[in-house]
Amino acid sequence: MLDSHDDFEGLYDGAPDLLYAHDLEWRLIRVNRAFEQVTGYTRNIALGTSFLDFVAPEHRSKLIEGTEEQRRGARPHPLEIDLLTSTGSRVMLEITTELIFEKGQLVGVQGFGRDITERKRGAAAIAELTEKASDMTAFNSHLLLLHRLSTTPYTHLASLFSEYLAAGCEIFSMPHAAIWQATSDGLVLRAAHGQGAVVEDPAAAIVVENKSTIINDGTDNRCRSALYVGAPLFLDDRLFGSVGFWSHVPGRLRPHAREIVELMAQGIATALHHIHMGQQLAVSATQDPLTRVANKLLFSQRLEIALADARDRGSMVAIIFIDLDRLKRINEGFGRNVGNAFLEHMAARLQAHMRLGDTLARMGGDEFAAILPGMGEHAQVLAMVHRLLDAVRTPCRIGENELSVSASIGVSVYPRDGVDADTLLRNATAAMYAAERRGSDNVQLYSTEDTKTAVARLTIATSLRRALERNEFRLFFQPQVDFRGQIAGAEVLLSWLHPELGRVPAGEFIPIAEQTGMILPIGNWVLREACRQATEWLGTGSIRLRTAVNVSAVQFAQAGFVDFVAAVLNETGLPPEFLELEITESLLLRDMQQVAKSLGTLRSLGIRIAIDDFGTGYSSLKYIRHLPVDALKIDRSFVIGFENDNATLGLLSAIVALGHTLGLTVTAEGVETRSQLHLVRMAGCDLAQGHLFGVALDAQTMGALLMKRQPLFAAQIASAEEPLQKGTRPPR
Repeated sequence: MLDSHDDFEGLYDGAPDLLYAHDLEWRLIRVNRAFEQVTGYTRNIALGTSFLDFVAPEHRSKLIEGTEEQRRGARPHPLEIDLLTSTGSRVMLEITTELIFEKGQLVGVQGFGRDITERKRGAAAIAELTEKASDMTAFNSHLLLLHRLSTTPYTHLASLFSEYLAAGCEIFSMPHAAIWQATSDGLVLRAAHGQGAVVEDPAAAIVVENKSTIINDGTDNRCRSALYVGAPLFLDDRLFGSVGFWSHVPGRLRPHAREIVELMAQGIATALHHIHMGQQLAVSATQDPLTRVANKLLFSQRLEIALADARDRGSMVAIIFIDLDRLKRINEGFGRNVGNAFLEHMAARLQAHMRLGDTLARMGGDEFAAILPGMGEHAQVLAMVHRLLDAVRTPCRIGENELSVSASIGVSVYPRDGVDADTLLRNATAAMYAAERRGSDNVQLYSTEDTKTAVARLTIATSLRRALERNEFRLFFQPQVDFRGQIAGAEVLLSWLHPELGRVPAGEFIPIAEQTGMILPIGNWVLREACRQATEWLGTGSIRLRTAVNVSAVQFAQAGFVDFVAAVLNETGLPPEFLELEITESLLLRDMQQVAKSLGTLRSLGIRIAIDDFGTGYSSLKYIRHLPVDALKIDRSFVIGFENDNATLGLLSAIVALGHTLGLTVTAEGVETRSQLHLVRMAGCDLAQGHLFGVALDAQTMGALLMKRQPLFAAQIASAEEPLQKGTRPPR
């Protein structure tokens, strides 16, 4: 499968040339900014569209034929095609393509395109000049030579420079020629041709400084030569240097010397670009464009080589799989540009810890893998892995932000944990997931238990698809209590009663549901069933209870979510004021404008909006005050373990006060003890929720409680009115 998750910044997206990639059906899966600029089509329109639709009809067969030849083993060669733009015009491109393989299978094609409109004009100019000089047979042959040079596909700088300089000396009848490159240290000689040793181009500095063509027939005293003709060289619109031809013997310059040297400079620059583009193509095939470490393809190739060598030598090879924790929060809190810069920095830091012969690769997103060949013992592997873990832990500064993450690292070792590349990588990945389950910021060596866990995850993913059809999901409810002891609302909790695995906690299957896309039908079922149950309670004459339903970020982002909520309310007959939707604060930073619009529409229907797990992300009340929300739910991490902490009380009180200033209801989650209840009461919270008021209740039990009407939890509230003695805790 092609790796299309990356929003390419850096080398790929910033390349000046048109870059693209398509699958075997010609559907575009990746384009860069230059593609958008050249064609006039945005990335959203281009992706998924056949690349052939952008190619002029008469050139499509040529492009298809070129790709088929490459598939049969032919070397890639440039193709000239016309590309259709959004305005109906055409752009002449020279396309170079490369086949993309993953695990030995052809999966697509990537291409580089250069706008050759100017080169074509240059070639046309040469042809026009040739026609004008038809009565000058010798000079005509020189122009034909120049035309041949401009159409030669050079692959090495040495041959490019030597052929152009030799041709120029012949055309201008001058004994000396040179190409200089402009650097921060001055002009550097790159190539020379002619009689004697060349140590200084008499006019190179003038050409570079003025960035214009210089010709001298002996009247320009800036040139120490009697005759000189030279022009600047530009590579990707940046000054590269200059090319010059000269003689110390007085004479006469050839007719059209200025035009010819400028055409020569253009031809050299075009060839320089092609060589540079070929180097970029070779690098792009094996290098991650953002971090510049190896990509999946190069990783696979080097792993096979390392295993073959280990078999011959009888040595060990360690495969390390690294997943950076909390990178998603950096992207959401500071933006993808900061996240990408952080990834670049982290890749460089990990690379600095690699030995000569080791390979570090980016496997996609926030995942890296490393090959450590020639390992002597497991202790050596662990020492290396812990150095990598320490490197990840160390904070780094990106702009004005000091950022830190941890990592989950899994390790498998040849030959103990497998003898082939696929098995070893799979086992290292399983070990990494085991490290994540143990709380992240952890290293885990592979064990067979990891495989069992991976199989269990796969079982859950497979079973999820049938769970709705088999009616295996159940809703439970947790009361939200005010400080009179009355139930003011209830949060919906989802549980899965699996026929073989038993009761599966939501924390185990919800992340898998989000990864597989099953969260959409499951989330829709939860919302519909919760509204149906709330309507049923209202019909029995129970108190006017507000039901709170958690909404996944994936579910919220789906097209038509707002319309779906409105349809469910209409279908179940639940008045909208009895529904509260809970969203996490990290969702607010994805697309603030679109999120605010959707929340505003939901709120206009009469639905309450609550921010769940407040305080765990990177947002703050300064963002929330601009959003249509009604309530904050303070995360349980502010409560558990801090009952007697004055600093925590101060922080909670500040959050509650600001929330009240904005007109928001504030609920404290995770209240399990009297001392915790006292803490959130002192802080000024409006509601409390947690095991102190009961664990999750089924619909029947919850309904029975609601029918009692009187303050059900008055005793718990009363017990929390007086502060407990400092340093003591009540029994649970």
